[in-house]
Amino acid sequence: MPKINKAFINKTHFNGKVKTYFDSELRGFGLRVLAKSMSYILMYRNEYGKQRFLTIAKTTEITPEEAKKIAAEKLLLIKQGQDPAKDKIANRNAMTVSELCDLYWEQGTRHKKSSTLAIDRGRIDRHIKPLIGNRAVKDLRRPDVQQMYYDIVDGKYARRIKTKSRGLARITGGAGSANRVFGLFSAIMTFAVKREIIEKNPCFGLDKIKTAKIREAIPESRMKILGKILKDEFPKHPLEVSALRLIALTGCRKGEILELTWDEVDFDEQTFRFKDTKTGRQNRAFGKGAMLELQRIKELFHDESEKGYVFPSVKTVGCHLDDIAKYLVGLCAEHSEFGKYTPSSENTRFISSGTRSRRRRRKCAMPTRRLPVCSAMLNAA
Repeated sequence: MPKINKAFINKTHFNGKVKTYFDSELRGFGLRVLAKSMSYILMYRNEYGKQRFLTIAKTTEITPEEAKKIAAEKLLLIKQGQDPAKDKIANRNAMTVSELCDLYWEQGTRHKKSSTLAIDRGRIDRHIKPLIGNRAVKDLRRPDVQQMYYDIVDGKYARRIKTKSRGLARITGGAGSANRVFGLFSAIMTFAVKREIIEKNPCFGLDKIKTAKIREAIPESRMKILGKILKDEFPKHPLEVSALRLIALTGCRKGEILELTWDEVDFDEQTFRFKDTKTGRQNRAFGKGAMLELQRIKELFHDESEKGYVFPSVKTVGCHLDDIAKYLVGLCAEHSEFGKYTPSSENTRFISSGTRSRRRRRKCAMPTRRLPVCSAMLNAA
């Protein structure tokens, strides 16, 4: 048997047949000659006596001395009962982050609402998969996740994506986006721990950038301005205006109001009997201002379908009014004196103005007095 060194490799050529030369010094270490390349290999038997074949590297990548050193280290592991060739195959077939995300989507999201799933899908496809989707889950470490977090903060994958025929998704960076993506990714890693894919969550103990937790509430003076604006807008957009007023007067979420049906409105007890919210079934009291608004809505709008939506769509029978966020953004653009706000800001304004927090109001205690926001809205309109 020859001694495999640089001189032997230089004089060895492919002669029309794949051939393997074994080293005279290190048992099992050899040189495999192929048509277009030559590779260092290691032939051994595992603890069960099964013959294994391990490719170390090509001759163009490392020297014979380096390859022989690696082979000696592998032989030491084999004596300890390990199987390097089997481990290499397992690493090649190891679950990637992209595959884990797909598994989580199939089995770990059954408790989530459709609106939440739509947001999660975007965070997975537009942030997680492009950044670390090809990484093996079992090899993922805390520094890898920390780097992904900072890449999102820096807007490494900030871009615009066409979604529908006229839709456009703007992917931005920033600490807020990074924190929300990180929260989802941590949930995915926890799912992997429960499925025994990994032993511990690599997201624990990461450094995050703090962001403002409290939304800016709409001042009462501007709520009066909004009331006047909505009064002028009512003849042109009665459905949208009524929905915005009800959000402002109740503090309910946008989706809760748009999907509200008349069988969920209890006029006698002044209570919403929500069948399904972000946190499940709920009874939520509403005040006199909302009561007057609902009575007016019931006289003006009628859902011709069996579903009985409070705000039926004028375009499609059996559907509720579509998203009103764009409508409010347009109002803010037309009326600079009001400012830039969203339906969530109206929700926040109601909560910050009242004597009860949202958690306490959900216990269905009847309001004993009108909140300042109700007075502002009703007096202006």
